[in-house]
This record gives sequence, C-alpha cells and structure tokens, in this order.
Amino acid sequence: DLNSTLYFLNKGTYAGFAAVGIVGEYLVYPDLKQYIDSIIYPNGTALFKELMTNKCILDVAFGYSGTDVFSYFKVPNPLDNAVAKKSLAANLLGNDGKKLPIPTIMFHGDADDVIPYQDAVNYAKSQCAKGAKVHFYSDAGKQHIPEELSRGDSLVMWLDQTLQGTADQSCNL
Repeated sequence: DLNSTLYFLNKGTYAGFAAVGIVGEYLVYPDLKQYIDSIIYPNGTALFKELMTNKCILDVAFGYSGTDVFSYFKVPNPLDNAVAKKSLAANLLGNDGKKLPIPTIMFHGDADDVIPYQDAVNYAKSQCAKGAKVHFYSDAGKQHIPEELSRGDSLVMWLDQTLQGTADQSCNL
C-alpha cells in the first residue's frame, strides 16, 4: 500500500524516500504534476527541484530525516485526491491482478522502518493466494537496513538454487 508507505515514512528517519517517491510520480504522470503544481507551496516546489538534481540515495535517505513531506502542500491530505490515488495505484505491485510470473524472495524485519511490515506480509499472502512462488522471511526486531545487510548470503543461495532449478517452488510464509 503506497499510501501507507508514504505516511509511514513521513516525519521519520527516511522521510526523504517519501519525498523523492512523490517527485518520481510527479515526473512521470502529467495529470499528477498538474494536480501537485496546483496545491504545493513555493518551498515544496524548491524541495522538488532540489530532489531532481541526481541526489545520492544516502543523501535522500538521511538528508531529509524528520521532514514533514505533507506540510509542503496546501491541502491536509494530498494523497486523497483521485489523481493521486490513480497514479499510486498504477505503481502498486500486483495491482494489475496478476501473479508474479517468477519465483520471488522477500526478506522483511518486523521492525522495518521503511516499508510497513504488515503491508509486506499482505502482499506476499495475496501473491501466494494467486499461486505465485513467494518465499517470505521475517526476522524479529530487524529494521530495514540491518535486515538487508544480514540476508545477503541467503539471497545468493536462493538465487543460485533458483537458477539451478533446485529451489523450493512452494509458497512460503
């Protein structure tokens, strides 16, 4: 749920991810750009321009910590507009109703501070219900970066097994 993720990130350590995500949508969808241009304060326009200057991911991740992204808009809930909902829905994994065509592995700490944990669980469950081959691994107490850093070996092993055709092909939650 991209709305959930954007609100989850807002004002947090990784608020810059929410801001740059909105900028990405702004650059791709002309109707969203028009909507945002009509509701954004001048300091929000300046923020968007700043984020469009090939920022390093670390600059985005940590350079905007604590930012209230939604304070740059003239309306209290900018994501509640039909135009915003349409563009966010277009980018939601699985929103097309199709199952993932290839085996997929997901690692997620239950203390994730970037992607809401329950959203990830719900996505994996919905894909499994469609017959996708999803392996979802959850680690207690892990936030986003520690989870990613601790699972490199598991990812390489799973990828190797998948390419050799020996990986477990069931859905694993």
